[in-house]
Amino acid sequence: MNLEEYRRWLKENGNQEERMAYEVAKRIIDWHLAYNDVVEHEIEIYPQFWYKSSKERLEYDLLIKLKWRNRRNYERLIGVEFKELDFRKVVTQAIARRDYVDYMWIATQMVIPDPATFLELVDLGIGWVIWDEGDRFIKILVPARFGRGHLVDLIKYLARKEVEKAVKEIVEEIRVSSSIRTLFDFVR
Repeated sequence: MNLEEYRRWLKENGNQEERMAYEVAKRIIDWHLAYNDVVEHEIEIYPQFWYKSSKERLEYDLLIKLKWRNRRNYERLIGVEFKELDFRKVVTQAIARRDYVDYMWIATQMVIPDPATFLELVDLGIGWVIWDEGDRFIKILVPARFGRGHLVDLIKYLARKEVEKAVKEIVEEIRVSSSIRTLFDFVR
């Protein structure tokens, strides 16, 4: 669905915490498009999207698929989790969903977060949008950082290093045993 269809969907199906979801989604999309100097773009909106893998099921309050072109073609998945006031819970949900999207955002009303949770949010590159329905106020406090699969990339890198180390040891062992055999053959 597009943004206007999302607005209609929210009127019929939206939760209390999603009262400003259309405006939040629009602000996040505008930020991504402006930040990337976009020539043309396409937007697909997936509210209450379920991601299912063999290990887990996760629901995104909102999943945005953004395609654009400037010099090249790009496609990004953007996840958004909404909570009115429960900052710790929304950050926990965002962390669980972070590795499956390119950008992860949370949207809350204006709350004062506990410092440890806020540092975790910043450290993991999760964006934070605050909103106030009465004033029709929406502000990006912390922009999200690109970073799909950092953990997976790290694990692959570490595994590759361990394999290289093991192969190097095996090659050295073969070289030494081959040299010893050659020495024994020469002595005979």
